[in-house]
Amino acid sequence: MLSLKNCMSLKKLALMTPVAAFVISASSGYSNIVQAQTTRAPGLPAYARTPSPRKAALPDVERVARSQNLGEIFVATVKHLSITESGSRYALPAFKFDARPPQQRPTGKPLITAWGVFQFNRDAWSSLIPPQARRSRQSWIPRGTAGCGKAAGCIFPWDSTPSEEIILPIQKYAQIFSEVRSLGGNEIDAARGIRLYHIGSGIYKNWLRFARQRNFNVAWRNVNTFDRRGRNLRGRIDKHLRNAGVI
Repeated sequence: MLSLKNCMSLKKLALMTPVAAFVISASSGYSNIVQAQTTRAPGLPAYARTPSPRKAALPDVERVARSQNLGEIFVATVKHLSITESGSRYALPAFKFDARPPQQRPTGKPLITAWGVFQFNRDAWSSLIPPQARRSRQSWIPRGTAGCGKAAGCIFPWDSTPSEEIILPIQKYAQIFSEVRSLGGNEIDAARGIRLYHIGSGIYKNWLRFARQRNFNVAWRNVNTFDRRGRNLRGRIDKHLRNAGVI
């Protein structure tokens, strides 16, 4: 188990690394690419980058995670998340990826746009980009198009650089980790918060609200009640954290 000792001030907990502070080469992790498929994922545009080999992104994930100055539990959690989501591969489309318009998809098949190292979908990725910066992106679509409900429109995760693909999600995870710690949660609570957010931002918000009203121990015992789908979030997340060496 990694140490839970908190040797950082709240000021340090709030540190974020600007995107410009790290530049990941466009070819980083792309040596020795093995093309397993001759066709692109359905609906993925031609300008989207090609998937990298397994764990090609892991060194950059670790480097950026450490730059947040949040300790070993944060680093271990983020690294393991990249592995479980994509095998820590750059530019990987989801297994059932289908970004085609509704009329081109099989009947009943939903829009599935999860992509990249951390498998953010269109709506989750759009939330990482400031509203004023979205419209200049190549993949931008206005509100009301293809189910986009955001006032400033939506963009897709493959409309990104390798640096953005890693740094923007990690900065979001750092924000969550710091938020939980600032409210009195320990580092394991904060790691659980990252995993909860990744499953659903609404679930994370409900859990955090409950923790504020009670405490983090009680909130975690009741975390499954925040999921409308009835999943065993507590067991699922703690299994991931055990595999990551966090608990």
